Amino acid sequence: KTYDFNKIVLISTAISSSNLPSYHKIFRYFPIYKLFPSQLIVTPTRIHHFLFGVTDAVDRKLLNAIIRDSNSGFFRWALYSILNWDSLEIPKKFLHLHGDKDRIIPIINCNSVRRIAGGGHLMILTHHNEISILIKEYLNE
Repeated sequence: KTYDFNKIVLISTAISSSNLPSYHKIFRYFPIYKLFPSQLIVTPTRIHHFLFGVTDAVDRKLLNAIIRDSNSGFFRWALYSILNWDSLEIPKKFLHLHGDKDRIIPIINCNSVRRIAGGGHLMILTHHNEISILIKEYLNE
């Protein structure tokens, strides 16, 4: 189904599967994430903090709570969905906000993007003021 929206805002995401890093394709064919024990997936670690780009104690605490409150089935579904995503259509008009420190979806693969300096994958929490300003400007165009 196709929707015709006037304005689209994309935050910390890929516009198409071609924006995903090449190593994602490797994990598509070698899904080692399926071998991870469930407890490991929902136990916050420094690896989670690194990947999501959280350095502040408050943000780490929030990310830890999100991970603990999630279930391993959700994480496995999310990984599978990302790794097997084949995008078909790219929106014509959109605002794409992406952090230059995002390790989940590196900005180097993203085109037509408004760069958020220092933003990681959770920049919606860590850079919310800057993001709000950019969205308001875009909606008022």
